[in-house]
Amino acid sequence: MQLVLTDDRFTFYELTRSSCITADTGSLDEESGGQLSLLPDPEQLGLGRLRADREGDVLTLRTADPELEWTFDRGVSAPPCLDAGTPASDDPVLNFEVFWQSFDEQYAFFELQGVDWGSAYAELRPLVTPTTTADELFDVMSRALSPLHDFHVYLESECSTFSLPPPPDIVAHADGINRYLGELLGSERVTWDASQQIAYQTLDNGVGYVWIGAMEGFTEQSTPDWVADEMTRAGNAIDEALLALQDTPALIVDVRFNGGGLGGVALTLADRFADRKRLAFRKHARKADGFTPLRDFYVEPAGPRQYTSDVVLLTSALTASAAEHFVMAMRVLTHVVVFGEPSAGAHSAVFERQLPNGWLFGLSTEEHILADGNVYERVGIPPQVALRPDTAGLAEGHDVTLEAALQYLMRE
Repeated sequence: MQLVLTDDRFTFYELTRSSCITADTGSLDEESGGQLSLLPDPEQLGLGRLRADREGDVLTLRTADPELEWTFDRGVSAPPCLDAGTPASDDPVLNFEVFWQSFDEQYAFFELQGVDWGSAYAELRPLVTPTTTADELFDVMSRALSPLHDFHVYLESECSTFSLPPPPDIVAHADGINRYLGELLGSERVTWDASQQIAYQTLDNGVGYVWIGAMEGFTEQSTPDWVADEMTRAGNAIDEALLALQDTPALIVDVRFNGGGLGGVALTLADRFADRKRLAFRKHARKADGFTPLRDFYVEPAGPRQYTSDVVLLTSALTASAAEHFVMAMRVLTHVVVFGEPSAGAHSAVFERQLPNGWLFGLSTEEHILADGNVYERVGIPPQVALRPDTAGLAEGHDVTLEAALQYLMRE
Protein backbone atom coordinates (compact mmCIF):
# COMPACT_ATOMS: atom_id res chain seq x y z
CA MET A 1 0.00 0.00 0.00
CA GLN A 2 1.33 3.45 -0.95
CA LEU A 3 0.07 6.73 0.53
CA VAL A 4 0.62 9.96 -1.39
CA LEU A 5 -0.09 13.28 0.33
CA THR A 6 -0.43 16.67 -1.35
CA ASP A 7 -1.40 20.01 0.19
CA ASP A 8 -5.07 19.17 0.54
CA ARG A 9 -5.60 15.56 -0.58
CA PHE A 10 -4.46 12.02 0.08
CA THR A 11 -4.50 8.98 -2.18
CA PHE A 12 -3.99 5.31 -1.33
CA TYR A 13 -2.54 3.06 -4.03
CA GLU A 14 -2.56 -0.75 -4.03
CA LEU A 15 0.85 -1.82 -5.26
CA THR A 16 2.56 -4.97 -6.42
CA ARG A 17 5.87 -5.21 -8.21
CA SER A 18 3.97 -5.02 -11.49
CA SER A 19 0.81 -3.01 -10.80
CA CYS A 20 -0.48 0.18 -9.27
CA ILE A 21 -4.21 0.65 -8.67
CA THR A 22 -5.83 3.72 -7.09
CA ALA A 23 -7.72 2.47 -4.04
CA ASP A 24 -9.08 5.50 -2.18
CA THR A 25 -8.75 9.24 -2.26
CA GLY A 26 -10.09 12.08 -0.17
CA SER A 27 -9.44 15.50 1.30
CA LEU A 28 -7.33 16.48 4.28
CA ASP A 29 -9.76 17.90 6.82
CA GLU A 30 -8.10 20.81 8.64
CA GLU A 31 -11.19 21.40 10.76
CA SER A 32 -10.83 17.99 12.40
CA GLY A 33 -7.57 18.81 14.13
CA GLY A 34 -5.26 17.34 11.54
CA GLN A 35 -7.22 14.13 11.06
CA LEU A 36 -7.65 12.48 7.71
CA SER A 37 -11.22 12.49 6.48
CA LEU A 38 -11.30 9.13 4.74
CA LEU A 39 -13.76 9.58 1.93
CA PRO A 40 -16.68 11.75 0.89
CA ASP A 41 -18.78 8.77 1.98
CA PRO A 42 -17.33 7.58 5.34
CA GLU A 43 -19.49 4.44 5.22
CA GLN A 44 -17.49 3.05 2.28
CA LEU A 45 -14.64 1.97 4.53
CA GLY A 46 -16.59 2.07 7.77
CA LEU A 47 -13.72 3.45 9.82
CA GLY A 48 -14.83 7.02 10.45
CA ARG A 49 -11.82 9.29 10.79
CA LEU A 50 -8.14 8.47 10.87
CA ARG A 51 -5.68 10.29 13.13
CA ALA A 52 -2.33 10.94 11.49
CA ASP A 53 0.76 10.93 13.73
CA ARG A 54 4.17 11.64 12.25
CA GLU A 55 7.50 10.82 13.83
CA GLY A 56 10.44 11.60 11.59
CA ASP A 57 9.94 9.82 8.28
CA VAL A 58 7.27 7.48 9.67
CA LEU A 59 3.56 8.34 9.36
CA THR A 60 1.07 6.28 11.36
CA LEU A 61 -2.66 6.37 10.66
CA ARG A 62 -4.77 5.35 13.65
CA THR A 63 -8.42 4.74 14.42
CA ALA A 64 -10.01 4.41 17.85
CA ASP A 65 -9.47 0.65 17.49
CA PRO A 66 -5.86 -0.13 18.50
CA GLU A 67 -5.82 -3.04 16.06
CA LEU A 68 -6.64 -0.80 13.09
CA GLU A 69 -3.58 1.27 12.30
CA TRP A 70 -1.26 1.58 9.33
CA THR A 71 2.37 2.72 9.25
CA PHE A 72 4.04 4.26 6.19
CA ASP A 73 7.75 4.88 5.72
CA ARG A 74 8.56 7.99 3.72
CA GLY A 75 10.10 7.05 0.38
CA VAL A 76 12.73 8.98 -1.50
CA SER A 77 10.33 9.19 -4.44
CA ALA A 78 6.97 7.83 -5.48
CA PRO A 79 7.00 4.56 -7.46
CA PRO A 80 7.12 5.22 -11.21
CA CYS A 81 3.75 3.54 -11.70
CA LEU A 82 2.05 6.38 -9.85
CA ASP A 83 2.57 8.57 -12.92
CA ALA A 84 0.26 6.39 -15.02
CA GLY A 85 -1.13 3.65 -12.80
CA THR A 86 -2.65 0.37 -13.87
CA PRO A 87 -5.69 1.17 -16.01
CA ALA A 88 -9.09 -0.40 -15.59
CA SER A 89 -9.06 -3.44 -17.84
CA ASP A 90 -10.87 -6.72 -18.45
CA ASP A 91 -7.70 -8.29 -19.85
CA PRO A 92 -7.71 -11.75 -18.20
CA VAL A 93 -3.91 -12.12 -18.28
CA LEU A 94 -3.35 -8.76 -16.57
CA ASN A 95 -5.98 -9.53 -13.93
CA PHE A 96 -4.54 -12.96 -13.16
CA GLU A 97 -1.05 -11.49 -12.84
CA VAL A 98 -2.21 -8.78 -10.41
CA PHE A 99 -4.20 -11.35 -8.45
CA TRP A 100 -1.32 -13.81 -8.16
CA GLN A 101 1.28 -11.13 -7.42
CA SER A 102 -0.86 -9.58 -4.65
CA PHE A 103 -1.06 -12.88 -2.78
CA ASP A 104 2.59 -13.67 -3.49
CA GLU A 105 3.73 -10.42 -1.87
CA GLN A 106 1.18 -9.99 0.91
CA TYR A 107 -0.45 -13.26 2.01
CA ALA A 108 1.00 -14.38 5.35
CA PHE A 109 0.28 -18.10 5.57
CA PHE A 110 1.44 -20.06 2.53
CA GLU A 111 3.84 -22.15 4.62
CA LEU A 112 1.31 -22.73 7.39
CA GLN A 113 -1.33 -23.71 4.83
CA GLY A 114 1.10 -26.02 3.03
CA VAL A 115 0.60 -24.23 -0.28
CA ASP A 116 3.34 -23.71 -2.86
CA TRP A 117 2.11 -20.52 -4.51
CA GLY A 118 4.79 -20.68 -7.19
CA SER A 119 3.62 -24.14 -8.21
CA ALA A 120 0.06 -22.84 -8.34
CA TYR A 121 1.21 -20.21 -10.81
CA ALA A 122 3.03 -22.76 -12.94
CA GLU A 123 -0.09 -24.94 -13.06
CA LEU A 124 -2.77 -22.28 -13.57
CA ARG A 125 -1.14 -19.43 -15.49
CA PRO A 126 -1.10 -21.38 -18.80
CA LEU A 127 -4.90 -21.72 -18.50
CA VAL A 128 -5.31 -17.93 -18.80
CA THR A 129 -5.06 -16.43 -22.27
CA PRO A 130 -6.29 -13.21 -23.88
CA THR A 131 -9.48 -15.08 -24.90
CA THR A 132 -10.27 -16.51 -21.44
CA THR A 133 -13.84 -15.62 -20.45
CA ALA A 134 -14.74 -13.94 -17.17
CA ASP A 135 -16.34 -17.15 -15.88
CA GLU A 136 -13.26 -19.18 -16.78
CA LEU A 137 -10.96 -16.64 -15.11
CA PHE A 138 -13.06 -16.70 -11.95
CA ASP A 139 -12.84 -20.50 -11.91
CA VAL A 140 -9.05 -20.46 -12.30
CA MET A 141 -8.63 -17.94 -9.48
CA SER A 142 -10.99 -19.94 -7.25
CA ARG A 143 -8.90 -23.06 -7.90
CA ALA A 144 -5.84 -21.15 -6.75
CA LEU A 145 -7.53 -20.06 -3.52
CA SER A 146 -9.25 -23.32 -2.57
CA PRO A 147 -6.20 -24.98 -0.91
CA LEU A 148 -5.74 -22.02 1.46
CA HIS A 149 -8.64 -23.06 3.71
CA ASP A 150 -8.86 -19.48 5.00
CA PHE A 151 -12.16 -17.92 6.07
CA HIS A 152 -10.72 -14.47 5.37
CA VAL A 153 -9.87 -15.23 1.75
CA TYR A 154 -12.55 -14.47 -0.81
CA LEU A 155 -13.10 -13.41 -4.41
CA GLU A 156 -16.09 -11.44 -5.70
CA SER A 157 -17.10 -10.66 -9.25
CA GLU A 158 -20.30 -9.06 -10.49
CA CYS A 159 -21.96 -12.48 -10.63
CA SER A 160 -20.05 -14.88 -8.38
CA THR A 161 -18.45 -15.19 -4.95
CA PHE A 162 -15.82 -17.61 -3.76
CA SER A 163 -15.24 -18.12 -0.04
CA LEU A 164 -14.68 -20.97 2.37
CA PRO A 165 -18.10 -22.45 3.24
CA PRO A 166 -19.21 -22.99 6.84
CA PRO A 167 -18.87 -26.49 8.33
CA PRO A 168 -21.32 -28.82 6.55
CA ASP A 169 -22.81 -30.19 9.79
CA ILE A 170 -23.75 -26.64 10.80
CA VAL A 171 -25.42 -26.05 7.44
CA ALA A 172 -27.29 -29.36 7.66
CA HIS A 173 -28.73 -28.55 11.09
CA ALA A 174 -29.07 -24.77 10.77
CA ASP A 175 -32.85 -24.67 11.18
CA GLY A 176 -32.82 -26.74 14.36
CA ILE A 177 -29.93 -24.77 15.85
CA ASN A 178 -31.74 -21.51 15.16
CA ARG A 179 -34.86 -22.85 16.88
CA TYR A 180 -32.82 -23.85 19.93
CA LEU A 181 -31.07 -20.48 20.12
CA GLY A 182 -34.43 -18.75 19.78
CA GLU A 183 -35.64 -20.65 22.84
CA LEU A 184 -32.42 -20.06 24.80
CA LEU A 185 -32.37 -16.33 24.12
CA GLY A 186 -36.08 -15.66 23.79
CA SER A 187 -37.37 -16.38 27.29
CA GLU A 188 -38.78 -13.66 29.52
CA ARG A 189 -35.83 -13.87 31.88
CA VAL A 190 -33.40 -12.80 29.12
CA THR A 191 -32.45 -9.13 28.83
CA TRP A 192 -31.00 -7.70 25.62
CA ASP A 193 -28.93 -4.55 25.36
CA ALA A 194 -30.17 -1.81 23.05
CA SER A 195 -28.07 -3.05 20.11
CA GLN A 196 -29.36 -6.64 20.39
CA GLN A 197 -25.77 -7.90 20.37
CA ILE A 198 -25.49 -8.86 24.06
CA ALA A 199 -28.08 -10.85 26.02
CA TYR A 200 -27.85 -11.89 29.66
CA GLN A 201 -29.77 -13.80 32.27
CA THR A 202 -29.41 -15.69 35.53
CA LEU A 203 -29.86 -19.43 35.06
CA ASP A 204 -31.88 -21.65 37.42
CA ASN A 205 -28.83 -22.59 39.47
CA GLY A 206 -27.84 -18.95 39.99
CA VAL A 207 -25.01 -18.93 37.44
CA GLY A 208 -24.97 -15.91 35.16
CA TYR A 209 -25.07 -16.27 31.39
CA VAL A 210 -23.91 -13.71 28.80
CA TRP A 211 -24.41 -14.16 25.04
CA ILE A 212 -22.23 -12.03 22.75
CA GLY A 213 -23.53 -12.25 19.18
CA ALA A 214 -20.94 -10.15 17.33
CA MET A 215 -18.00 -7.83 17.83
CA GLU A 216 -19.74 -5.05 15.93
CA GLY A 217 -23.25 -3.74 15.36
CA PHE A 218 -23.52 -1.86 18.64
CA THR A 219 -24.25 1.38 16.78
CA GLU A 220 -25.16 2.61 13.31
CA GLN A 221 -22.31 2.55 10.79
CA SER A 222 -22.99 6.08 9.63
CA THR A 223 -21.08 8.53 11.82
CA PRO A 224 -17.56 9.90 11.29
CA ASP A 225 -16.49 8.27 14.56
CA TRP A 226 -18.17 4.91 14.02
CA VAL A 227 -15.29 2.82 15.37
CA ALA A 228 -15.03 4.84 18.57
CA ASP A 229 -18.82 4.71 18.98
CA GLU A 230 -18.79 0.93 18.54
CA MET A 231 -16.22 0.49 21.28
CA THR A 232 -17.97 2.89 23.66
CA ARG A 233 -21.39 1.30 23.23
CA ALA A 234 -20.01 -2.22 23.44
CA GLY A 235 -18.42 -1.23 26.74
CA ASN A 236 -21.72 0.20 27.95
CA ALA A 237 -23.56 -2.98 26.95
CA ILE A 238 -21.22 -5.33 28.82
CA ASP A 239 -21.20 -2.97 31.81
CA GLU A 240 -24.99 -3.21 31.92
CA ALA A 241 -24.85 -7.00 31.85
CA LEU A 242 -22.15 -7.30 34.49
CA LEU A 243 -23.94 -4.87 36.80
CA ALA A 244 -27.02 -7.07 36.66
CA LEU A 245 -24.94 -10.23 37.21
CA GLN A 246 -22.38 -8.88 39.67
CA ASP A 247 -23.66 -11.00 42.55
CA THR A 248 -23.69 -14.30 40.68
CA PRO A 249 -21.14 -16.87 41.93
CA ALA A 250 -19.93 -17.65 38.41
CA LEU A 251 -20.55 -16.74 34.80
CA ILE A 252 -20.82 -18.41 31.40
CA VAL A 253 -19.87 -16.25 28.40
CA ASP A 254 -21.01 -17.66 25.06
CA VAL A 255 -19.30 -16.69 21.79
CA ARG A 256 -19.94 -19.97 19.95
CA PHE A 257 -21.86 -18.22 17.15
CA ASN A 258 -19.89 -14.97 17.09
CA GLY A 259 -18.36 -14.41 13.65
CA GLY A 260 -16.29 -11.38 14.63
CA GLY A 261 -16.22 -7.68 13.85
CA LEU A 262 -13.82 -5.17 15.38
CA GLY A 263 -10.78 -6.20 17.36
CA GLY A 264 -11.12 -3.07 19.47
CA VAL A 265 -14.60 -4.16 20.54
CA ALA A 266 -13.26 -7.60 21.48
CA LEU A 267 -10.56 -6.08 23.68
CA THR A 268 -13.03 -3.61 25.20
CA LEU A 269 -15.27 -6.48 26.27
CA ALA A 270 -12.39 -8.59 27.58
CA ASP A 271 -11.11 -5.69 29.68
CA ARG A 272 -14.25 -5.96 31.82
CA PHE A 273 -13.01 -9.37 33.04
CA ALA A 274 -9.36 -8.48 33.67
CA ASP A 275 -7.85 -8.60 37.15
CA ARG A 276 -4.63 -6.92 36.02
CA LYS A 277 -2.79 -6.03 32.84
CA ARG A 278 -1.68 -9.11 30.91
CA LEU A 279 -0.29 -9.72 27.43
CA ALA A 280 -3.08 -11.11 25.24
CA PHE A 281 -1.29 -11.51 21.91
CA ARG A 282 1.27 -10.03 19.56
CA LYS A 283 0.85 -9.48 15.85
CA HIS A 284 2.70 -8.38 12.75
CA ALA A 285 1.87 -8.13 9.07
CA ARG A 286 3.44 -9.55 5.93
CA LYS A 287 5.68 -7.03 4.25
CA ALA A 288 7.52 -8.01 1.06
CA ASP A 289 9.92 -10.79 2.12
CA GLY A 290 9.36 -10.40 5.84
CA PHE A 291 7.03 -8.94 8.45
CA THR A 292 6.48 -5.59 10.10
CA PRO A 293 7.69 -5.16 13.71
CA LEU A 294 5.63 -7.00 16.31
CA ARG A 295 3.00 -5.04 18.22
CA ASP A 296 1.78 -6.11 21.66
CA PHE A 297 -1.88 -6.10 22.73
CA TYR A 298 -2.98 -6.33 26.32
CA VAL A 299 -6.08 -7.06 28.35
CA GLU A 300 -6.38 -4.82 31.40
CA PRO A 301 -9.06 -3.62 33.82
CA ALA A 302 -11.40 -0.99 32.34
CA GLY A 303 -14.92 0.25 32.95
CA PRO A 304 -16.76 0.74 36.25
CA ARG A 305 -16.37 -2.89 37.35
CA GLN A 306 -14.63 -6.13 36.45
CA TYR A 307 -16.04 -9.62 36.81
CA THR A 308 -13.31 -11.74 38.41
CA SER A 309 -15.27 -14.69 39.79
CA ASP A 310 -15.12 -17.99 37.86
CA VAL A 311 -15.91 -17.68 34.15
CA VAL A 312 -16.40 -20.39 31.54
CA LEU A 313 -16.03 -19.16 27.97
CA LEU A 314 -17.83 -21.23 25.31
CA THR A 315 -16.28 -21.47 21.83
CA SER A 316 -16.95 -23.39 18.63
CA ALA A 317 -15.72 -23.71 15.07
CA LEU A 318 -17.90 -20.69 14.25
CA THR A 319 -16.08 -18.44 16.75
CA ALA A 320 -14.10 -16.41 14.24
CA SER A 321 -11.96 -13.37 13.59
CA ALA A 322 -12.40 -10.65 16.24
CA ALA A 323 -14.31 -13.12 18.40
CA GLU A 324 -11.08 -15.12 18.46
CA HIS A 325 -9.25 -12.00 19.61
CA PHE A 326 -11.68 -11.97 22.53
CA VAL A 327 -10.76 -15.60 23.24
CA MET A 328 -7.04 -14.72 23.03
CA ALA A 329 -7.51 -12.06 25.68
CA MET A 330 -9.83 -14.04 27.94
CA ARG A 331 -7.74 -17.23 27.99
CA VAL A 332 -4.82 -15.48 29.74
CA LEU A 333 -7.04 -14.61 32.72
CA THR A 334 -6.57 -17.13 35.53
CA HIS A 335 -10.26 -17.21 36.50
CA VAL A 336 -11.39 -18.02 32.92
CA VAL A 337 -11.61 -21.54 31.45
CA VAL A 338 -12.39 -22.10 27.74
CA PHE A 339 -14.85 -24.92 26.95
CA GLY A 340 -15.95 -26.38 23.62
CA GLU A 341 -14.34 -26.73 20.20
CA PRO A 342 -11.28 -25.05 18.69
CA SER A 343 -12.23 -21.72 17.15
CA ALA A 344 -12.31 -21.06 13.40
CA GLY A 345 -8.62 -20.15 13.07
CA ALA A 346 -9.16 -16.93 11.08
CA HIS A 347 -7.31 -14.27 13.05
CA SER A 348 -6.02 -11.73 10.55
CA ALA A 349 -7.93 -8.64 9.56
CA VAL A 350 -9.20 -8.93 5.99
CA PHE A 351 -7.05 -6.93 3.59
CA GLU A 352 -9.36 -6.13 0.67
CA ARG A 353 -7.88 -5.47 -2.75
CA GLN A 354 -9.29 -4.67 -6.20
CA LEU A 355 -8.38 -6.07 -9.59
CA PRO A 356 -8.21 -3.94 -12.75
CA ASN A 357 -11.54 -5.46 -13.89
CA GLY A 358 -13.26 -4.28 -10.69
CA TRP A 359 -13.40 -7.65 -8.92
CA LEU A 360 -12.67 -7.60 -5.20
CA PHE A 361 -10.67 -10.10 -3.21
CA GLY A 362 -9.62 -10.45 0.41
CA LEU A 363 -6.50 -11.94 1.91
CA SER A 364 -4.94 -12.46 5.34
CA THR A 365 -1.80 -10.45 5.98
CA GLU A 366 -1.46 -10.56 9.79
CA GLU A 367 0.04 -13.26 11.98
CA HIS A 368 -1.14 -13.38 15.60
CA ILE A 369 1.14 -14.91 18.20
CA LEU A 370 -0.72 -15.75 21.38
CA ALA A 371 0.64 -15.24 24.89
CA ASP A 372 1.67 -18.92 24.98
CA GLY A 373 3.95 -18.27 21.99
CA ASN A 374 1.88 -20.28 19.51
CA VAL A 375 0.15 -19.37 16.25
CA TYR A 376 -3.30 -20.96 15.89
CA GLU A 377 -4.23 -19.70 12.44
CA ARG A 378 -6.23 -22.32 10.53
CA VAL A 379 -6.21 -24.91 13.38
CA GLY A 380 -8.10 -22.62 15.76
CA ILE A 381 -7.49 -21.70 19.39
CA PRO A 382 -7.75 -24.90 21.44
CA PRO A 383 -10.15 -24.94 24.40
CA GLN A 384 -8.82 -25.89 27.81
CA VAL A 385 -11.71 -28.35 28.13
CA ALA A 386 -12.35 -29.93 24.74
CA LEU A 387 -15.83 -31.27 24.05
CA ARG A 388 -16.90 -33.34 21.06
CA PRO A 389 -19.41 -31.27 19.07
CA ASP A 390 -22.94 -32.64 18.87
CA THR A 391 -24.52 -30.50 16.19
CA ALA A 392 -27.46 -32.83 15.69
CA GLY A 393 -28.09 -32.89 19.45
CA LEU A 394 -27.92 -29.12 19.64
CA ALA A 395 -30.52 -28.89 16.89
CA GLU A 396 -32.77 -31.02 19.11
CA GLY A 397 -32.18 -28.78 22.13
CA HIS A 398 -29.48 -30.88 23.81
CA ASP A 399 -26.66 -28.42 24.53
CA VAL A 400 -23.83 -30.60 25.84
CA THR A 401 -21.37 -27.69 25.94
CA LEU A 402 -23.58 -25.48 28.08
CA GLU A 403 -24.47 -28.43 30.33
CA ALA A 404 -20.78 -29.30 30.82
CA ALA A 405 -20.00 -25.68 31.70
CA LEU A 406 -22.75 -25.66 34.32
CA GLN A 407 -21.54 -28.93 35.82
CA TYR A 408 -18.00 -27.58 36.02
CA LEU A 409 -19.06 -24.37 37.74
CA MET A 410 -21.31 -26.20 40.21
CA ARG A 411 -18.71 -28.88 40.99
CA GLU A 412 -18.19 -27.58 44.54
